[in-house]
Amino acid sequence: AMYITKYWDSKHTCLLGGPYDVPDRAPSIPQEQIADWFLDNSEVVDVSKIRALTSADDDNYDNFVIAYGVLNLEEGVHWESFTASSYTDREGETLNGHGAVVQDPAFKQQRYDACFKPASN
Repeated sequence: AMYITKYWDSKHTCLLGGPYDVPDRAPSIPQEQIADWFLDNSEVVDVSKIRALTSADDDNYDNFVIAYGVLNLEEGVHWESFTASSYTDREGETLNGHGAVVQDPAFKQQRYDACFKPASN
């Protein structure tokens, strides 16, 4: 979703889980340990169109936060996170933090806000 937003534009972008992409080795791994297309300044991303939701319990949370910083997204403005002692889907099956962003019914309102409320910057 973030790649499409950056290079083809979008009216609104909702990131559930996080915008991270692993770095490649051409020409070298950037200091930010993120895919070089994030660092490409040839296209300017209108951050007012982006909202995101991630779980602080996601194994990739730190990488997501780095990506938010590279994209100039502000916590509380463009992205939110949540945490819980455990996560389950609608059937009561246990989920990890990454899956909870999309599947845990306890975070339905946060998903709605990330996907349908405009950023307030």
